[in-house]
Amino acid sequence: MMGRMKTNLAGWSACAVLGAFASGCSDDAAAGPADSVAIATVFSVERTSAFLNDVAVSDAGPVFVAGQLDAPSFDVVPTSFVARLPASGEGADAWRLERPGYDTFRVAAGSDGSVFVASQIFEDGALGTVALKAPAYPASFVAKLTSDGAAEWVKYASSPNVVSAELAARPDGGVVVAGVFSTTLSVGELSLEGELTGGGSHLYALSLAGDGAPEWLIGFRDDSVQSSSVAVDPASGDVALTGGFYGDINFGDGPKTSGPSQALFFARLKKDGSPRWSRHYIGGAQLRAKFSTEGELLVGGAPWGFTDVGVDFAVSRPFVARIGSGGATSWARLLTGPEVYQPWTALTTAPNGVALAYVETIASSEGVNGVGTRAVAVRAYDASGELAGEHAVDVALTNDGNSYGMQGALASNAHGDAVLVASESRWDPNTGQEKRKAQLVKLRVEPAASE
Repeated sequence: MMGRMKTNLAGWSACAVLGAFASGCSDDAAAGPADSVAIATVFSVERTSAFLNDVAVSDAGPVFVAGQLDAPSFDVVPTSFVARLPASGEGADAWRLERPGYDTFRVAAGSDGSVFVASQIFEDGALGTVALKAPAYPASFVAKLTSDGAAEWVKYASSPNVVSAELAARPDGGVVVAGVFSTTLSVGELSLEGELTGGGSHLYALSLAGDGAPEWLIGFRDDSVQSSSVAVDPASGDVALTGGFYGDINFGDGPKTSGPSQALFFARLKKDGSPRWSRHYIGGAQLRAKFSTEGELLVGGAPWGFTDVGVDFAVSRPFVARIGSGGATSWARLLTGPEVYQPWTALTTAPNGVALAYVETIASSEGVNGVGTRAVAVRAYDASGELAGEHAVDVALTNDGNSYGMQGALASNAHGDAVLVASESRWDPNTGQEKRKAQLVKLRVEPAASE
C-alpha cells in the first residue's frame, strides 16, 4: 500500500491536486441528457467471516474471488483462499483452495475460463492442492489454474527482500505480472542484478507465456516505489503500469523525477516490453488501470490529501481519466461527493467503451473516525467522459469505530457482466478477535433501452 503523504491539501480542489494531469478535468462529472448505460443488480450476497480483497470475471462465465477467512480464535492465524463462485453466487463454492496465513492473493481471469493467482510467500507450503516451493525466499508466485481449480503451472520470482505482485491476463493465454522488489530479482533464467542495487525499492514487470515460460523481465529503478498495478490491452497486447514513486525512475523513454514529494505515474509498454510513453504527476495516489475497447488507457484512483480534523487521516477525491494512445489526457472526471473516510476506488471496463468506476463512501459520518454506514455507487462514463449511468448498491457493512481494513474491488468481462466486492475487518472488543464480513454483488451493464 502506498504510504500517506504528509502534505496539507486542505481546501484544494481535486483538479488542483491532479495538477497538469487534469487537463479537461471537472470537479463535477458532466451528465448527459439521459442515461445511455443501464446498470442493474443481478444478485447480492453477504458473506460473513470472510474478507474479499480481489475478484475476476471470465469471458467464459466463471467468477473468481480471493480473500481471507476468520480464524477460530485470536491466537490462530486466519486462512487465505482463492475460490470459484457458484453460478448463483449463493451456496457452496464450486471449488476453494486454502492456505494458512495472511496472504493477499490477486486473481485475473483467463480467456478460456482459467484463472491466474499471485501473491507473496515466505516459506514452502501449498494453496489447496497446489504445491508451493520457491527456489529462494521471500518470493512471489504466479499460478495458472484451470476452471476446475487444478494447477497448470506455477512460477516464482525470488528476491532477498520482499516482493509484491499484481497481474493481468493476456489475450493469448499468458499473463503479465508487476510489482516491487529490492536489490535483485530472479525468475527462472531471467534476473535483474547489478544495475538495481541502490537503496529503496524498485518496480519490475514480467511477461509469462501461456505455458508459463518467462518471456521478458524488466526493472525500473527508484528510491521508493510504493505501489504498482498492471493492465493489458486485449487487442494489441500493450502493457500499462501505474503506481507511485519518490525519487527518479526511467521507463525507457527518459528519466522522470518526483521532486520533493511523491509522484504518480502511467507508463505504456509494447507487447515485447519496450517503451511507448510514460507520464508522471506530482501527488501520490492508489491507482488502477484498464484498457478501453478502443485500446486507450483508463486510470482510476484516489489522490492522497490531508485535512486537520484533530488527528491526521487521509481524505481524497477519487477520479477516473482516459489517456489517449499517445499519452495525452483525453478527460478526467472527479467522483464528487461528501468527504469520505478510507475510500476505495476500483475501475474496470464494459463493452462499448464504457468505464465503470466503483466509489465507496461513508454515507453519514460522525466525528473524526468516520463512523457511519457505508455506501457504494457504480458509475459509468462513455468514451467522451460523459456520465452515462449510475447505480446505487446496497451493502450490509458499517464502520462502527472498531472497523479497519475496509476495501473493495470491481471486475467485468466483455459481455457486460460485472462483479463488485466490498469488505471490512473489525476487532471484537470482547474477544480481541478479528472479524471479517463481505458483500458480493453481481451487476449487469448494457445499453439503456431507448424511450
